[in-house]
Formats: sequence, C-alpha cells, structure tokens
Amino acid sequence: MFMSKENIGGVPKYRFPEFSGASYWQEKLLDSIVEFYKGRGISKADIDIHGVTKCIRYGELYTKYGEVINIVHSATNLSTSSLFLSKYNDVILPSSGETKLDIATASCMLLDNIALGGDLIVIRTQLNGIFLSYYFNGVKKREIASIAQGDTVVHLYANKLKAINIFIPTRDEQQKIADCLTSLDELIDAENKKLEALKAHKKGLMQKLFPAEGKVNPQVRLGVCTDDWAIRKLDDLGIATGGTAIESEFVADGKYRVISIGSYSENSIYTDQNIRANLSSKTQNRILNKGDLAMILNDKTSKGNIIGRVLLIDEDDAYVYNQRTQRIQPHHAEYDSDFLYHLFNAPEVRAKIVKQAQGNTQIYVNWSAIRELAYRVPSRPEQTLIGVFFRNLDDKITAQSEKIQALKLHKKGLMQGLFPSTQEVTK
Repeated sequence: MFMSKENIGGVPKYRFPEFSGASYWQEKLLDSIVEFYKGRGISKADIDIHGVTKCIRYGELYTKYGEVINIVHSATNLSTSSLFLSKYNDVILPSSGETKLDIATASCMLLDNIALGGDLIVIRTQLNGIFLSYYFNGVKKREIASIAQGDTVVHLYANKLKAINIFIPTRDEQQKIADCLTSLDELIDAENKKLEALKAHKKGLMQKLFPAEGKVNPQVRLGVCTDDWAIRKLDDLGIATGGTAIESEFVADGKYRVISIGSYSENSIYTDQNIRANLSSKTQNRILNKGDLAMILNDKTSKGNIIGRVLLIDEDDAYVYNQRTQRIQPHHAEYDSDFLYHLFNAPEVRAKIVKQAQGNTQIYVNWSAIRELAYRVPSRPEQTLIGVFFRNLDDKITAQSEKIQALKLHKKGLMQGLFPSTQEVTK
C-alpha cells in the first residue's frame, strides 16, 4: 500500500506508490497559505436542544468530535447576525483548554453555516482541510502544544500558530492521505459501535439472568435449572480479609501488580497502572489467588462510582491488594467465582452496597456495614452456567476492545509516517 523510505527533506516516511517519484513537499509558513478567524461567544446557557442553528462550543472538540465533523450535536436560538458561521473545509482549534495537549486538537468542518463559539480558532484555506486536520493532530501536535501558554487555563493564540511551518504536497496527494485516514476512522467508528452493541447486549442479559428487586428467580433460566434462588448473606459467600497499606513496598520492577483504588474503572475493568510491589513481610499475606474477588471500598471522588466494584483474579501469584480493598475468597464448593463476579457488579446488587457508603469529599464503605447484606443465589450448577456464559461474552468484549486499540495504534503510526516529521526534517 505504501512505499517506505528514510524521512529526508520534505518527504514523509510512507508514501503512496503513485506519488513515490513526485517532488519533495513544499515548505510553507502557515500564515502565507491560510486565513485566521475567531468564533463568537456561545455560552452553555445559549444551548437549546430545539435550537434552529447548529453550533459547536470549544469544549466539545475534546469530547464529541474527531478530525472530521459532519454531524453537529448542539444547537442554539441566538440570532445568526451575532454568530460566526462555518464554511465547508474550515479547520477549527480551541483557543482555551485545561492542558496543552488537549488544546492542540484540530477538526475539519464539512458543513456550512454552523455557529462556531468563542474560544475557537478558525482556519480557512484552499488546502484540503481534512489533510490539515490530521497533520495538526499528528506530527504537529506537540509543536502546537509547545506554543500554548498558561498553566491552570491554557491559551492558544492565532499569532503563534501563524509562525508554524508546514510541508505541503500536491492537491492529489493531500486528498489521498485524507481519504486513507478518514476511511480508517470510519472503520474504527464501526468497530466502536459493535463494542457498544456487545456491552448493551450484556447489560440486557444481566437484567434477565439475575432476579429483579423483590423477585425470587430471574426472568430467564439457563439449562434445565428450576430450583428457587436462595437468600445468602455477603459474609456467607467466602472468607473476607481487609487490605493493608503497602505503598512503602512499591517498586518500579516489582513482581506483583497492585490492586488498589486506582486499578478500577467505572465499568469494573482492571486497568494496570504499572504499580508494582515485591514480596515482603507486608505483602506476603496480601497475595491473591486465581478465583479470588477484590472489592473496592473507597472512592477518591465524591461520586462513589467505583464503590463496591469487584475484580476477579485470573491467575495465581501475580497480584497483591492494597488498603481500602477487601479480598473475598469464595467457598468454591458452593459458589462459582465467575458468577459472584457478575452478581456483585450487577447494578441492582451494587446499589445495596452504595447505600451504605459514607463521606463527602471521599466516599467509603466499611465491610462491617455490608457483610450482612443479603443476595439471591442459585444452585451451584446454575451458577456455573451463568458464570461461563458471561465469561464467554466478556471474552468477546475484550477481543473487540483489543481490536479497536490495534486499529488506533495503526492510525497513530500512519499519522506519524504519512507526514514529514519536523524533528527529522531539521536533523
């Protein structure tokens, strides 16, 4: 697909075969090939879901849009006479943000007459706007970030952007690069939709395979199981042991991954934050075994979104658990670990734990306050069927997530290779 070569002068590392013999990209001062404009103020209070004019505020570039904008989510009823309206092919960047890398974010507008709010820098040019957007978000991102100013609130000024040099190929090569990266983004978007569909499917099944509040049995049963689900207290399900502070044992090259507050995301997925520990007098009694459950009892924020979240340990002698985490060793003759993992993470079940939480700036729950909570649990065979069913579904979700991450990594590589790197050019 690409011709690969050393990056010299104004030639990118990767080039499509039809352009392999073409001349070097021409270096241009950005100010000489674009025109700069500024959006006009649209406050949060001006947003109206039923508004007649579609609009974009600067904060939305971080959360709702990528390199290409062809659908706009917000609207306003402000008079268009007081607004700055987009033109097809405009490239927009925020002029205010929280971090310098956040502010170095560009999007190409493929719609006319969209109201562009204040704190937006608008670039108009005869260049391919999609090409320019990917260029800014790729090899130019750190350079743009380096000219942003401020600490608590970061600002990007047009007069600083004007002084940037960029390399420009022919119009045809611009279009080819834009088409390539746009197609890849469309593929990533399609795969993201598949992932969301899998997650929605799991959520729906969780509601059907676990009893609703006040019900004895779930809506759907697996296999030929017909026994009523029995009430069991949390403390009856296994041996519970509280964590102890082991921060003093943290080392960069430690053998054990540490389970702590920061290890949990809001959807119960473990995120390895590269916190490690070695075996010591403190950690030797905190080693987790395959099939153990680790429950979070504290949330650093006031939201309490991760209170009661549970992680299922998938291998022996690999993890230790820190303070504010409760280890639960299921009585395996009676209880299936995969089933309990999904039981505890079911929203209706977690709600019982969250109700016992305390605190303001940090939310926490004591094990003594939740150990008597009661849950409906089926027979061991039905637990196994449910556990295996959801583990297989989780494997599909994990595989889909990994596929998306691989595509994003591929995109990152292309965005570095399809444009001349300023750093390499100046060597």
